[in-house]
Amino acid sequence: MNITSIRGRLLLLFGLVFMILLGMSGYFTLQERESNLASAMESLQSMASRVAMEQGKVIEYAHQTVELLSLTRDLDNASSRGDCHRFLSRIVKNEQRLSNIAIADRDGLIFCNSAETSIKVSIADRSYFRDALSTNDLVTGSAVYDRSVGTWSLPFAKALHDDEGHLQGYLVVLVDLQWVNRELAKVKLPEGARSGLIDATGTVLARYPDPERWVGKSAAHTAFYSTILSLHGKGTAESTGFDGVPRIYGFASIASASTGPIHLWIGIPRGDVTGQAERRFALTFSLLLVLLIFAFAAVWYGSERLLLHPLSVISEVAKRLGRGEQDARTNLDYASGELGQLAQTIDEMAIALLSKNEILRLNRAMRILSLCNKALVHAQEEQQLLEEVCRIIVINGNYRMAWVGFAENDEQKSVRPVASFGFEEGYLENARISWADTERGRGPSGTAIRTGKLQVNREFATNPDLVSWREEALKRGYRSSTSLPLSDRSETFGALTLYSQEPFSFSADELSLLEELATDLSFGIRALRIRASHDAWSAKLERSMISTVEAVAGMLEMRDPYTAGHQRKVADLAVAIAREMNLPEEEARGIHLAGMVHDIGKIQVPAEILSKPTRLTDVEYLLIKEHARAGYEILKGIDFSWPIAQLVHQHHERIDGSGYPEGLKGMEILMGAKILAVADTVESMAAHRPYRPALGLDAALAEIERTRGIVYEAAAVDACLRLFREKHYRFPS
Repeated sequence: MNITSIRGRLLLLFGLVFMILLGMSGYFTLQERESNLASAMESLQSMASRVAMEQGKVIEYAHQTVELLSLTRDLDNASSRGDCHRFLSRIVKNEQRLSNIAIADRDGLIFCNSAETSIKVSIADRSYFRDALSTNDLVTGSAVYDRSVGTWSLPFAKALHDDEGHLQGYLVVLVDLQWVNRELAKVKLPEGARSGLIDATGTVLARYPDPERWVGKSAAHTAFYSTILSLHGKGTAESTGFDGVPRIYGFASIASASTGPIHLWIGIPRGDVTGQAERRFALTFSLLLVLLIFAFAAVWYGSERLLLHPLSVISEVAKRLGRGEQDARTNLDYASGELGQLAQTIDEMAIALLSKNEILRLNRAMRILSLCNKALVHAQEEQQLLEEVCRIIVINGNYRMAWVGFAENDEQKSVRPVASFGFEEGYLENARISWADTERGRGPSGTAIRTGKLQVNREFATNPDLVSWREEALKRGYRSSTSLPLSDRSETFGALTLYSQEPFSFSADELSLLEELATDLSFGIRALRIRASHDAWSAKLERSMISTVEAVAGMLEMRDPYTAGHQRKVADLAVAIAREMNLPEEEARGIHLAGMVHDIGKIQVPAEILSKPTRLTDVEYLLIKEHARAGYEILKGIDFSWPIAQLVHQHHERIDGSGYPEGLKGMEILMGAKILAVADTVESMAAHRPYRPALGLDAALAEIERTRGIVYEAAAVDACLRLFREKHYRFPS
């Protein structure tokens, strides 16, 4: 390439501008990245200090627990009576933060702890025990694996003395590191952040996420731990985490143990901080590179596109015509000077050859009709059908353009284009076609809609009714056209219009086939509109049914909010069980609605009985049992799409016949009612009742598991157990 040429100089100039802009972008990206890093480190340090203060409360709590226990007389009395284990286990059971409490004799042998175990454990070799030997103060130890309870814990120890000050033994309280991990997981951290605790020996006390892999393990050999030591556990730094990911960290100390301080860390991936600036630089670089490439291409290939390419196309079409390919066309813009005139001459010559072959035309029309009918059969949506028909007409019929317009009932009686395909280039936007008996309405499309009859324009260049559109049509190669009315019974609602590159293009036989196409298209449009109307009506009916159920449920809620809350929870669990059993979604929706009103019959039960805080009398219980039958009577007159009334009537039936009100068995009970029975039992036992406290979810699940296949449907019980035990289902609040 000669750089003294205009092309060479322009390319060199664009290259220099690119390098300057790229250098400026790199400089600003570097400044932004450094600023983001500084801001992130400051934020991490503040966050680490705050979280350390919150986690430090765990240490304070353990200190207080040890101090209180060492002073209480109950501990001495329990030890002397032999009730030590029961006393300590009650404390641990009521406090989730603790994993164990143990009492060791003066030699470090544990003779009592809160866990039932036959394992003899000695803590004489533990550093916190040795430290406790030499002081009366509370001692914090390093993390240990407590074999008594099978978990990693953080120990706190203190010597025990009698009233005369003689050493009696040692009290050890162990904080559950799993609980510490769960609390650490509750801390609101940025996306992708990692946090954890580590003591002075390098033992990981907590890590979120992925605690199982690291808690209790030593990280003393890692570069990350070396970074903590170099900062004395305070400040910020960049380092590689346990998982090999580079991060920015903030550190803080939360307590001192016998081996040294316990440190907390919070880290976020370095890429999250610098990534935005780097991505912006990459985007800027890409945009500049694309602009440079486009500039080079515009300079290098501009002449190629404007001159050489049109000549190449015209030459190729001439060769194809010489080979007998009568459908060859240039498809060039006829308004582009001498080359456009040459392209028009070539196309007109090809059209003249094609017009002599009537058999080819009829084959073309029959092919269009066949393909459009296939599209009609498979169409699901009106707009899709119209666009596909226009595409088939142009691609397979070798027409210049096809479009569909619908008649509007506005003041101008305008024709609105709804679908088109082919060489249109803004023609329809400016055509302003009307179906009124005016100048703009006397074209083929408007006349076809107004009269309901086929219209043919033999030649745009000479038709006096098409003066308004002639210039724009000829620019686009439209030489003739036909418009076919689209009718719905006696009313014409639109027109299908085709444009050909050939003058006098449409023969009588071809028009007959195209009229059949328009008739089929009209039928397809009517069918799709009827289907859409039916779908809308069905959706409206379903919404009405759902509103009815919600209104019925609202009646009971106004009278008894407690029962209404129970109904909502039972409905939520019942539909979850139905889906877990892979029942059809339609059936699951019906079960959900039945659950929403399954206790509607209680509206006839006096409120003082429903809220009675003591056990019901036999008469009162019989009255309540009537609520299933009463609910059925209330709902049976409502025309639901689902057997709501029957499900409400049977939801207290049991497969062994022990239920009520009819004592139905096995297959006599609807599957939806069996599912409601399981959901109703679980929610009732797990929740509070006026006459008893909640029995708890575990007791409820144990009850349905015990009576599985006897009282309750086995498949429904299995699905319910999977939801709670494997998929962690919870009742909605």
